[in-house]
Amino acid sequence: MTQKIYVGNLPFTATEEDVRQLFQQHGAVQSVNLITDRNTGRPRGFGFVEMSSGMDEAIQALGDASMGGRRLTVNVARSRGARPSAPRQSAPRQSAPRSNNDDSILSAANLRLLHAKLFSSEMPSLSVAD
Repeated sequence: MTQKIYVGNLPFTATEEDVRQLFQQHGAVQSVNLITDRNTGRPRGFGFVEMSSGMDEAIQALGDASMGGRRLTVNVARSRGARPSAPRQSAPRQSAPRSNNDDSILSAANLRLLHAKLFSSEMPSLSVAD
């Protein structure tokens, strides 16, 4: 049975192979998954290692280890449901500037709506007084 280990405070230059070599000294590594930002693809500085043996030894030995000048955080990974639920504090959202494309799409939709209202049979005719 494989056991998952959380590895935090990784240097952003660390590769999956670097982490694998570090943990293989203590047991059999099944997989390494370094987490990246979904928008930019840049590393987020943490990941997970699955080991079939040697997990306790790896946590004990690497808990005080450094990699790339950064002290690693190594512990048993918690399942998503077991995380403490702290309220998230988000910054106020700022609307992004609209591009011309967005304006033309909105304008076309508004134009169709206006056209439907103006030329519907339920609407009274308008006359211009001199």
